[in-house]
Parts: sequence; structure tokens; C-alpha cells
Amino acid sequence: MLIQRIYESKKLYMNELIVINDHDRYHYLHNVIRIKKGDSIIVFNNSKFNFYCKVIAIMPYKIILQVNQIKENKNESNVYLHLAQIISLNKKKMNFIIQKSTEMGINEITPIIIKKTHIITSNVIKKWKKISISSCQQCCRSIIPIINPPIELNKWLNQNHETDQKIIFYPHTQNKLINVKRKVKKIIIMVGNENGFSNLSIKKFKEYGFHDISIGKRILRMETAVIAAISVIQVRYGDF
Repeated sequence: MLIQRIYESKKLYMNELIVINDHDRYHYLHNVIRIKKGDSIIVFNNSKFNFYCKVIAIMPYKIILQVNQIKENKNESNVYLHLAQIISLNKKKMNFIIQKSTEMGINEITPIIIKKTHIITSNVIKKWKKISISSCQQCCRSIIPIINPPIELNKWLNQNHETDQKIIFYPHTQNKLINVKRKVKKIIIMVGNENGFSNLSIKKFKEYGFHDISIGKRILRMETAVIAAISVIQVRYGDF
């Protein structure tokens, strides 16, 4: 039987009591999955461990759990994936990208600004982090992807990125992923927005060490391109 999972932000230890008294998690446990005293719950806290808990008390607006077992969660990929995503003004598409890339094993996301009119508020960042946590809850990951503050493209390109490989996906190239070196632990992948990349942009990215790679001749939607890009990386370097 599948054990339900919830997120807790603090550090956890054996036998520790966890008090669930915020509206969202209380509502989920009490009204959605209707847990009972004695039921088991897995708690994750952005570490590599799962904390197996028992429900020891259910009260109005408060549920108390107790940690009774700690196990390492081995669901992380063996390649560190950093997605540099050109921001779309379509909020639903960005939410979808955060959700699906988390499920597929992304470790870090940097939203890239290419126009000064692309203003991303702190509330949007909070929503993206909430979506990422929810996706981890669903797909049984325990480590939540890092979502960096949005940054202008030129500033980001000039930063010193610790990585083994930089890849930009571009349908109008003959280069294939099979031609890129096999043993890597950290990869940055750049994915464009609805407008794609021009030949001039690709030339610029190459100057910063990016390899232009094709995943087919067809022009993919932005959100499809993210899924396809992560998939081929995970097949070659990760755990697919």
C-alpha cells in the first residue's frame, strides 16, 4: 500500500514529534486522505532521508506525528541537472515546467530573463517552490530542486558555473548527444521560450562553452522541449 507523504521544513530526528497545524497540510491529511490515529505517514525535509512517522493524535486543527524510522531515499538521479529556462510570460507553461522537470529529476532551475519587461515577483517564486515541493511529494523525491532568483541572460552567462557540460538544444544543428563526452556528473541545459533561439544566439552561447545539440528536426513547444531535453540527458547520463 502506498504511504502518503508530506513536507516538513525543519530538521528531524528519531522519536521526534511533528505538529501539523498549518491549514494546507492539516486539510490534506484530515479532509483529503482522512488519516486516522495509528496510520503511517512519510515526511521528507529536503534531505536525502525519508522519515517514517505514526499518527499519534488528531485534534481540531492539529495533527501530531512521531518519527519511528529513518531511511535513506535513493530516488535521486546520479547526474546533477541544472535547467536554465528562458522565462515565458505564460504562467501556466512555467508552472508546468517547474512541475514536470521536478518529477523528472532536475536539481536546480534558473529562470532566465531576456527582456526587462519580464518582472517576476516574490509571490511567483514562492508559488514555483510550492509546486516543486508538491511534485516531490507526488514522485517520491526527498530533495527539493533549487529554484534560483530570476537573472538577466548576460549576467548569468558571465557567472562562473561549476559544471562538466553545457548543452543547448537546437533543432537546426547536426550535432547529437552521442557525440558529447560520456562521463559527466553535472550538466547545465538551456531551453528557450516560445520564440526559440536565433543562429546569432546559438553562436553567442557557443562562445560561453555551450554545445548545440539536436533532439530531432521537429519544432517542439517550449514545455515539450523541456521534457524531451531532460529525458535524453537522463537516458544518456542519469537513471532512465
